Amino acid sequence: MRYMNYIHGSLLVLIGSVLLLGGCKKEEDLTAPDFQRETALLKRYQTPLDKWIKAEYTDPYNIEVIWRWDTKEAGYNSNYIPPRPENVQPFLTMLKQTFIKTYQEEMGNSFIKPLIPKQFMLLGEWGYQFGSRRLAQAEAGSKFVFYGVDYWDQKEDDQYPGVEYPFVREAVHTMFHEFGHILHQNKKFTEDFQSVSKKHYTIRWTDFSDTEARVKGFTSNYSMLNHNEDFVEILAFYITMTPEQWDAHISTGVEAAEKELVLNPDHDPNPVDPKEAEEGRQAILTKLAMVRDYLKATWNIDLDEIRDAALKNAEMALKNPEIIPQSSASTRSYVIAPFYAVSPYTHNRVLCATGQHKEDGSPLTEAQLDASKRN
Repeated sequence: MRYMNYIHGSLLVLIGSVLLLGGCKKEEDLTAPDFQRETALLKRYQTPLDKWIKAEYTDPYNIEVIWRWDTKEAGYNSNYIPPRPENVQPFLTMLKQTFIKTYQEEMGNSFIKPLIPKQFMLLGEWGYQFGSRRLAQAEAGSKFVFYGVDYWDQKEDDQYPGVEYPFVREAVHTMFHEFGHILHQNKKFTEDFQSVSKKHYTIRWTDFSDTEARVKGFTSNYSMLNHNEDFVEILAFYITMTPEQWDAHISTGVEAAEKELVLNPDHDPNPVDPKEAEEGRQAILTKLAMVRDYLKATWNIDLDEIRDAALKNAEMALKNPEIIPQSSASTRSYVIAPFYAVSPYTHNRVLCATGQHKEDGSPLTEAQLDASKRN
């Protein structure tokens, strides 16, 4: 036994000496060629697209863009695919030209740089969950996830007859919506806001059509979820619409009453009440005034100037063939307007801070919601 231990000890000394000599030799070889070889390995993953992202997003704004497949970042709740590489740059260019450029022009770099999320993730397909189509997800104000990037420049879609580039419009609306959350989470808006439509907030917002929502005083059915969503939806709709579009949008309920439409015959066979519809329209205008006052007093943001800049930049982007190849400078003037399907957004619970969703994004039951309010 002692003999074997001696042999093992000698072998260990010999092996250690060899490794030590090898280590010394490797240290002597740590010259420029080794560094260049390691740099070459890194460069293998730096495509022209990666270099463009670095120059346009990472260097000026410290934003990491994840566009290759990363299961850890995408999550395990659904099946996703990465976007096609040829869609990444025009999609990001469009966002920069419409959203980032708007706030940059009106408020300056010192405003936008600290507030903009530091990570964008792009996914090729839509996210589907609980019967709704997910357009975007915001996580704790630090990460935006965009779904359906491979559809972003689709000129027409059966869901939106007569609307050109509907998913471009969705993406722009989404950016202004999510950035609105960042604004109100950094600096709270008045509690008087939620009192305007408090009785109509509901976790069952999907039971209502957008027109029904307008009758009750909301810009969309999703606005009915809670006062935070109500706030940012008013902000996003107003910024991405012309004055004429905005007036027509909030007057949908009034028009339904004038036409004596029955919005939900299964539950209410009566036509829309004209008085209720006008009260809903006035509620939207009341909340808009609060949004306007908050932005000016808290952030020194002029809402109308932001809207004018956003519409101008959006029109330029939609007519830029480098962003949308089938577009041209000779096309008629376009303006951004929000259009979406049933459920436009899914938020991380931490971001919205409403306590109205479970960790997996599913809505709480009425009993669970009551319990969360008590806590």
